[in-house]
Amino acid sequence: MSNNIASSTWSAANISSVSVNLIKTLSQSEVKAMSVGQVAALTATQIKALPTQDIVALSGDQIKKIDVYSFTHLQLKSLSSTHLTALDPEQVKGLSKDEIADFSPVQIKSLDLTQLSGDQFSAISSAAMTGLTSVQLKTLISAEQVSSMTTNQVKALSAEQLKALTNSTSLSVVGGVSSLSNTVISSIDPKKINGLELAQLSPDQLSAFSAKQVSGLNSDQLTSLSTTQVAALSAGQIKGLTAAQLSSVTNVNSLSLDAFSALSSSQIKGLNSVQLVTGLDPEKISAVITKLSPIQIAVLSTSQAGALTSVDLSSMSAKQLNAITTANITSLNSAELGNTTTVAQQFTKQQIVALSIGQISSLSEDSIAKMSAVQIEAFGSDSSALSDSQISAISSTKSKLSPIAAITGLQVASLTSYTCLTDQQVAGLTTTQIPKLLTDTTLFTGLSSTGLGQWSGTQVAALTTAVAALAGGSTGIFNVDQIAALNPLIAGSTPILTL
Repeated sequence: MSNNIASSTWSAANISSVSVNLIKTLSQSEVKAMSVGQVAALTATQIKALPTQDIVALSGDQIKKIDVYSFTHLQLKSLSSTHLTALDPEQVKGLSKDEIADFSPVQIKSLDLTQLSGDQFSAISSAAMTGLTSVQLKTLISAEQVSSMTTNQVKALSAEQLKALTNSTSLSVVGGVSSLSNTVISSIDPKKINGLELAQLSPDQLSAFSAKQVSGLNSDQLTSLSTTQVAALSAGQIKGLTAAQLSSVTNVNSLSLDAFSALSSSQIKGLNSVQLVTGLDPEKISAVITKLSPIQIAVLSTSQAGALTSVDLSSMSAKQLNAITTANITSLNSAELGNTTTVAQQFTKQQIVALSIGQISSLSEDSIAKMSAVQIEAFGSDSSALSDSQISAISSTKSKLSPIAAITGLQVASLTSYTCLTDQQVAGLTTTQIPKLLTDTTLFTGLSSTGLGQWSGTQVAALTTAVAALAGGSTGIFNVDQIAALNPLIAGSTPILTL
């Protein structure tokens, strides 16, 4: 029997009777000369007998008619781009997973992906995935196919392919890349993660990222995150960001309290003023207060400063406290400030001056006791807000640098009672303060006799108008030198104070 393709033996009606051995002898030119009817009439056994080189000779029209399901794996692998492009939807639909798994990157690139089911798509080998073009991934792939993708397939995609996949115009209609499973998401190479269009990922998918993957995100990706996506980031994930990366997260306040609290000092110091002032609620500020730099403390808003608790203030370092602006000092909650014992003593003179009367009156006795002379002096006329117990708490020595000595004459004159002054405080009053003592006998007699007894002649001599409060009686507390200094002040009268 000859290989006369035009003979009746090889006709569409009779070709099925041609022996397999004869089929094996067909040349490329003979196969190419076969009509579409002849090709369509070939049996599965005959098709499998066709030499691989003859398969290559088939035209697109012949491919459309031949039973491709009868091809051996080797024959399938020999199909050219022209062949694959010529396959009709039904032929593609009939391809098994094993057959698709044998396709090379070049062959996959030639397929019309819209014709593959999700199950078939999942059979594409990792090597073949590299052959998918950006156009295919962006415009042809379906949500069903995406949901069927395996971790190995996703791992094989380049950053450029991932970008095309997550920016798919065909997927946007059917839910986008939300079809990707969390398992697949977590398998993406951190080095390729910057290819993803995060805007199309759901918060749940974003939560599947590892800290290492998060560390691979670029500034544009981080800036694109929505409030719900940022809220989905865990404490473990956020640790993967550098300070520079964190500064790109515009919705930083959307982080959960646990995630925000987990930020390191270096990460916190990377927050810019916009993120701090317009981005953080008081609860977040409290969570990281000890990690904020003095510069960051200085840019807090008045409302943020006003929300600081006594615990927040007490945990701050001296440099942090000194960085609070005078405007924010005024905004501090009086009750919270009053519940501290070591904060006010860290304030600068300018900050003390900025304190309101309400804040001054709220200061604890312990706080007052620890303040310096410079700080006490800074109260100015507002010292009238000090209670008796607060005044009693002001430490006193006869040193010119003692806090009690820092009270100005006007402050002394504003006192409405002297009983609050301790023995040491009375003894420590200066020659500037003493003349301002009121001439009211009742008030004056409230001064500690023990303290008065420690006055020097110079201090006694400083009693000018206040000496009238002593007229008409004897305290019996002054010594000879004190009386000698006191009598000349009582003009036109006989010395009345005796030992």
